[in-house]
Amino acid sequence: MTKKHHLILLLLLVIMVSANSQSSNYVDTTYFFKDSNRIESIIEYDISKMDSIKNGNAIFFYVTGSLKQTGFYNTSEMHGLWTTYYPDGKLMRTSNYNNAQKNGEVVSYYDNGNIKYKGVFQDDSLTGEMRLFYYTGELKETRFYKGNSLNGITTGYYQNANKSYVFNFVDSVKNGVFKRYYPSGKLHEEGMIKGQSFYDYYKS
Repeated sequence: MTKKHHLILLLLLVIMVSANSQSSNYVDTTYFFKDSNRIESIIEYDISKMDSIKNGNAIFFYVTGSLKQTGFYNTSEMHGLWTTYYPDGKLMRTSNYNNAQKNGEVVSYYDNGNIKYKGVFQDDSLTGEMRLFYYTGELKETRFYKGNSLNGITTGYYQNANKSYVFNFVDSVKNGVFKRYYPSGKLHEEGMIKGQSFYDYYKS
């Protein structure tokens, strides 16, 4: 990103602050230590009781000048949608925050644009289904979280869409159903497992 583009972004932020806030608001621009001509970040601040508080839009850059991340601060805490980019400008990740805690959907992307994984956070903990994908776009795994721990059935897939494995987890430890498959879809082995040990039955 050129200095001209940086100045345009800065000007837009200044206009936003001027139009929607009092004189106690300002935009702070920081530069990389090793290259003072390149902007590292542009962040909106409030001055309250002689204290500077991040409050508003935030933009971060790579040392190359390309856009790295955009987001929003609410009283110095990450809030709302935050978006991160690869150095070449492609989308890397989107996350949602509520007062510094991840809340809502998070989506991570490979550098080719395909989704890497997709899940949901609640109060900074992974909750519910997460889906993982191969670099080429095929579904790789489905798993379930409760309280940031694996709980429930995790199912893995080969790139040909056949099942690779089925495991049950309790608090991130294998506990219960255990199945592994050949790429053809034929069952390879199955049993009941707890931790690293089989119980009740096992066959292959």
